Amino acid sequence: MQEVRFRRRRDAGWRRLGELVEAARRGRIGDGEIPELMQLYRQAAADLAWARENGSPELVQMLNALVLSAHEEVHHAPEGTWKRIWRFYRHGLPLEIRRSWTFVTCAFALIALGFLVGYWAVGYGGHAWSAAVLPANLKANFGGKGVAFALRPLIASYIYTHNVYVTLIAFGTGVLYGIPTLLLMFENGLLTGGLAALFAQHRDTLVFWSLIVPHGVIEIFAVSLGGGAGLRLGLALLRPKDLSRREALAREGRGAVRLLLGIVPLLFVAALIEGLVTPSRVSALLKLAIGGVDLLLLAGYVLLDIRREVVR
Repeated sequence: MQEVRFRRRRDAGWRRLGELVEAARRGRIGDGEIPELMQLYRQAAADLAWARENGSPELVQMLNALVLSAHEEVHHAPEGTWKRIWRFYRHGLPLEIRRSWTFVTCAFALIALGFLVGYWAVGYGGHAWSAAVLPANLKANFGGKGVAFALRPLIASYIYTHNVYVTLIAFGTGVLYGIPTLLLMFENGLLTGGLAALFAQHRDTLVFWSLIVPHGVIEIFAVSLGGGAGLRLGLALLRPKDLSRREALAREGRGAVRLLLGIVPLLFVAALIEGLVTPSRVSALLKLAIGGVDLLLLAGYVLLDIRREVVR
């Protein structure tokens, strides 16, 4: 009877410890869960000591296996650099993106809103609105028959450079309560929407999308991650809950920096596509298809291990 009551009191903690050990093995344990893992490990070790004096052999065997598995994760030898990098990009980064999905979605929604406003301003708002949205040097590249082929890669490169700038600044300015981040997301969509309308006016809509979609899918995702990271920092300062603002910023800052580590390779891949695909003379439809492949690969990456996560 004493062991039955003991099991009932401790069972939830043992199951939770097993879950955390499994998450640590897969590299999917969050920073906030590590103290919980340590606490439950110490409690399980104490429970094992009790079981050896008062419990059945079955209970001792079960707790011994649990404590040993937790011990391996708590006191394991440091991993090599490449293995830690692999575990981060294979498991840690997709998990961090899912944890930040509300912020990332908010950033993307602001980009989409800016795109619609920019498209309306250039397409239907008149000269004053158009001049406010688009730089004059971009508009000067358009003649009566649209933009010349030789200038199209330059425009695509301009968009890429602008996106890189916005991504990094949106992250860094999150410490200003996220307000500049919100404005940057909207401004980024504003420029893209204005360009889309400008190409449409010259009956070059397919050309426009073929210029930006191959690398733009990855870029917009990276910009949204940068914006989401900045918004995480801003919300931590606005609503620190039971922490000081410094503590809340430090806690959320770790996750935001992990998102930034994911942005760097994304922008590198986008730069390769922008340099190799955009200037090429392959068909516009093939370029659009490359963008579709980018989207599928990004979705698959973000959803890595999500089924195991839900089951767990």
